[in-house]
Amino acid sequence: MRVGGGVAMSNQQPDPRPGHYFVTAIDWPHRRYFLAGPWLEHAQALAQVDAVRRFAERTDPRAVWMAYGTARQPLDEEPYKSALGSEPKAWDA
Repeated sequence: MRVGGGVAMSNQQPDPRPGHYFVTAIDWPHRRYFLAGPWLEHAQALAQVDAVRRFAERTDPRAVWMAYGTARQPLDEEPYKSALGSEPKAWDA
């Protein structure tokens, strides 16, 4: 069970705006990470948050202290390069 005041990703309504969507992590207040993505639909990023978080927690002991969620980048910008890309096989292994 995760403790915290945030909204569970499974309960969040997808953002209908077009954009490049990513799974992100924040190591407050110093670092922000684009872990996975981009996807063209917010629902695709939301669906991967928990799996990416579990992968990060298995990979890096600091990851348990980070906050996870999603971020949108406008479509007219060159998409950021995320650490894991957009193929779930990278974190489902």
